[in-house]
Formats: sequence, C-alpha cells, structure tokens
Amino acid sequence: MKNLKEILKQNVPYLDTSRNRLILIGFVSLFSLMFLWVYAPFNINQWGKSQIHEYILFGSGILLITQFGIRKLAKLNHFKLYGLVLFGLFEILLISYIFHLLYQPELETFRQKWDDFLTTLWQVGLVTVVPYVLILAFFWVKEKVNKVTELEHQFDVSKQEANDMLVIKGENDKIVLAIKYEQLIYVKSAGNYLELYYLKGEKVARELVRGSLKDLQDKMNYPTIIRIHRSYMVNMSYVASAKKTKKGYAITVKHIPDEVLAVSTGYRESFKAKLPA
Repeated sequence: MKNLKEILKQNVPYLDTSRNRLILIGFVSLFSLMFLWVYAPFNINQWGKSQIHEYILFGSGILLITQFGIRKLAKLNHFKLYGLVLFGLFEILLISYIFHLLYQPELETFRQKWDDFLTTLWQVGLVTVVPYVLILAFFWVKEKVNKVTELEHQFDVSKQEANDMLVIKGENDKIVLAIKYEQLIYVKSAGNYLELYYLKGEKVARELVRGSLKDLQDKMNYPTIIRIHRSYMVNMSYVASAKKTKKGYAITVKHIPDEVLAVSTGYRESFKAKLPA
C-alpha cells in the first residue's frame, strides 16, 4: 500500500510543455479518427463521415481548452501521477457531457437522459483512453531513454577527464597527487622518489612522491610527455629551447628558465621526432 502511495505521488512531467500537450491532442485525435474509420464501432456506419469528423473536431477543441485554458486558470502547470489520472478522467467526462448535450436525442425522462450520458461516456472512454495512455507511455519511454543517454554522456565525460589526469597514489591506495597531464612540466628522478614540477594556477609547484620513472612512464598515456633521459621526463608543450650537444640535447622549459634538462643519446631520436618541423 505504501509503495502504491509513493507511485501515485511521483512527479510526471510529460505534459508540462506546450509541445507535448499539442502532441497529445494530435495523437488522440488522429488515433480516434483512424479507429472510428477502420473498426466502425457503435454502429458508426449510420453516422456518416461528416459527423465523425465533427466529433473529432469537437473533441480536439475540448482538449485544447482543457490543456491550455483550464490548466492555466487552475494553475496546473505540473502533475503528480494521481493528479494526471484525475485530470484525464475529468477530460473524458467533460467531452462526454458536451457530446451528450449536443447530440442527445429527444428524451423525456431523467432515466433516459442518464442512460444516454453513460452510453456516451462509455463510447468516449473506449475511443480516447487507449491513445491517451499510449502517448503518455511514449513520453515516459522517451524520458527514460534521455536519462540513460545523459548518464552515458556524463560517464564518457568523466572517463575522458580521468584519462586526461595523472593520478599518483601512495600507501593504502590514497591519492597523493591528481593533476591534468597538460599541467605537468617535467619529472625528475631522485633515487626512490620523483620530483614533479607542474603548474598550479599561474605558479610552478613541486611535489615529491615515492616511485620510479619507469613505472610512471608505463602508466602515462599522453602524447606530449616523453622520456628524455634515465632521470627525466618532459612535457614537450613546455620546451622553450633545445640546444644540440655531443650526446644529445640540452633543453630549457617554460616557467623554469634556470633549469637545464639533458636529452641523452638513447632518447635523442624520439625527442627529435617530437620537435616542430
């Protein structure tokens, strides 16, 4: 019982927008017209096609009034599930009552008029409930698909952001440093530790972490960060100058002009391939 109450109190935003309301009215009208034409229920063959069209036009007009007029006057901008069900029943009752007033035969007793109204209500309900429910189900499925697509997009973005970040963990899998690869300027090996120089805002920051350059190199997957020496890795985006030496190159980096990094013989060709043509 509690679950039923929670379900009935769920927000249903399917008819919050004018676009969806017009789609509802159009679909219900078209579906009802096709249903009356194809299946010809309620001895409809005796009505004539012009009268069928007239019924559909009147029904569509009433839905326009309820969805855009009555809802605005009653300030029914949003529905919970129970409210949507009650409003849908109100629309069916209103259509049935107006049809009853416009098209009822000459009847004398209240009993006859009441029976005629119930018949009209039964017919209107049979014709309109199915397309009404179908279009709401369509909106529900569409909303779920949009949410799944949005979640997948957020996951892809998060995954992409994670791939663009250098995350270094210490003991107990605790994150010691997490920066974007593009912030990293260069890395220097210092025994069992690594010195990482990176941009933190407009300033250069230094972080000392435990680890080896080889393990860090294996972990990285960023095209501009390369190994240039057994003791250095550098982000080619920050290389300010490169001077050829007997064994390789001597380079300087942006933001740290006093630091000179060596490119050894074993890494000379790979470094050279990354230099601008």
